[in-house]
Amino acid sequence: MIPGTCRKVRRLARSQGMSALRAVASLLGLLLGSPAAGAEPILLAVGDSLMADPGGVPSFVERLEIPGARLVNLACAGASSADWVRADPATTGPCYEAGAASRLDAWLGRPAVVLVLIGSNDSYGFMEPGVTPPAQYRRNLERLVARFRAPVVVSVPPPNRVATPMLAAYRDEILGVVAAHDHVFLGVDFLAELPLERLRDGVHPDAEGHSLMAERLRPVVIERLAASR
Repeated sequence: MIPGTCRKVRRLARSQGMSALRAVASLLGLLLGSPAAGAEPILLAVGDSLMADPGGVPSFVERLEIPGARLVNLACAGASSADWVRADPATTGPCYEAGAASRLDAWLGRPAVVLVLIGSNDSYGFMEPGVTPPAQYRRNLERLVARFRAPVVVSVPPPNRVATPMLAAYRDEILGVVAAHDHVFLGVDFLAELPLERLRDGVHPDAEGHSLMAERLRPVVIERLAASR
């Protein structure tokens, strides 16, 4: 191993609370660096079923269709903010149990822009011990955005018919994270922008809802891509 790499792995593992194996993978991702000049910029999507499992229709990130950019959608249906930062996830099972966070390891340092939409499952405790308190949601989000050097665009989750008041509290935490980090930017406040009528099941947007979300987010992504070049 390259001299000094072992020490870097140990420091990374301690700082992020991860296993040595995951620390090695993360370090390799960082060593890969940003895409070479002239390479197709990567949009990395990180989120839950609002990005990953839209009920047989393309999700809003798939509808962005940014010319010259490549979308890599790592979204994990059922994931909460905690799933994206778990230190030692299970090795088998659904992605929210097997660790959505492990999906990031090969991509650290590589995307031009990271798109984050997370919090819907937190808001009503889906597959979690309970609802994620706003302060814990912020801590999870802080740990997630800290893994990237690229600009991170965080949007506020849309309303749902289960726990919209909690999502309003998460919005305040998102704004706090954006204010605290130079590389984190507010995407779209979908809580305010997406009508409840555009939910097909009380939680997930319908096709028209995804189109509306893409329309609102597209100019933000184009602006961030232009600024990152």
